[in-house]
Amino acid sequence: MPGTLQIFTGHFVETAPGWSVLVRAPANTPRGPFQVYEGMVETDEFKPCPIFVNIRITETNREIRLPFNVPLAQVQLVPRQVYTEDQKRVAYIEQAESVSSEFPWERFTDTVHSEPHPRGRYAVARRKRDQRNRQQHRERFR
Repeated sequence: MPGTLQIFTGHFVETAPGWSVLVRAPANTPRGPFQVYEGMVETDEFKPCPIFVNIRITETNREIRLPFNVPLAQVQLVPRQVYTEDQKRVAYIEQAESVSSEFPWERFTDTVHSEPHPRGRYAVARRKRDQRNRQQHRERFR
């Protein structure tokens, strides 16, 4: 396709049955003069599976560099059951106007309209939750 480039990463992936990988742009990184296409690769079927990154050039008439020390893509393990047709029928998003009165509007309002949160609040909460889960796991298997 015009403006599209396929790059072989030099990596091969093999996953357990029922698992695939999502090849995508690195999370939380700014976009440059190109866009990384996302793609689901069923790496349990094709063993070992070469990983390619497909990019679309979005800026023309200039040199585009791909530095070797900056991630071009990331690979994320995904269980196949997450993206099967049956699962797609179960998931849906409600419009804000049609959300039931049981929706936690107070918590939502507190989150959206509250004072600016301290930096790293989410990361701290996540680490505390993970620490609690590890502790519960240890206690369960003593």
